[in-house]
Amino acid sequence: MIRKSDWIYLLILCLAASSIAAILLSVWVREESLVYLVSFLIAALGAGSAIVGGVAAVGYRRQALLLTLAPTIVFVVLSCSHWPLKLAFHFYEDEFEAIARSLENGEVLQTPTRVGPFRIQEVGRRSDGAVPYLDVRGRKGEIVGFVRHPLGEGFNLWSCITLTDNWSFIAED
Repeated sequence: MIRKSDWIYLLILCLAASSIAAILLSVWVREESLVYLVSFLIAALGAGSAIVGGVAAVGYRRQALLLTLAPTIVFVVLSCSHWPLKLAFHFYEDEFEAIARSLENGEVLQTPTRVGPFRIQEVGRRSDGAVPYLDVRGRKGEIVGFVRHPLGEGFNLWSCITLTDNWSFIAED
């Protein structure tokens, strides 16, 4: 039989694992629609396992429900709010600004390059040369990456995550 203190340690472990998974998803996957899809699937799995766990754990239904729903809620909130991506961007914003200024000055930059956890595959300017972008995928014809424009105007947007007053993370379709 599982002791009550073991439930608390198990809950903490599940919360930590779901938080780490959400942060990794938000920072490395970055396409908004994919983040929402994965978050929905995790929420559905969490709700299903909460129901099954609550029925199976006679005498521990509240703990089983908490053990499955709390990490699911944490995962969905963290990954859908995009704050891990925004925080990672904030730490390296000066480097992004330096690259954008270099592009505006007409300098040719070597790619691929790294800015913190982000691997920049291609850099350039869009919208009549006015808006610098830093593409993290490097596929011709569709940009997925950082743009120095708060709304991503001039791009064929699939998704747009506003990071600061001047920067967005966009995905073109």
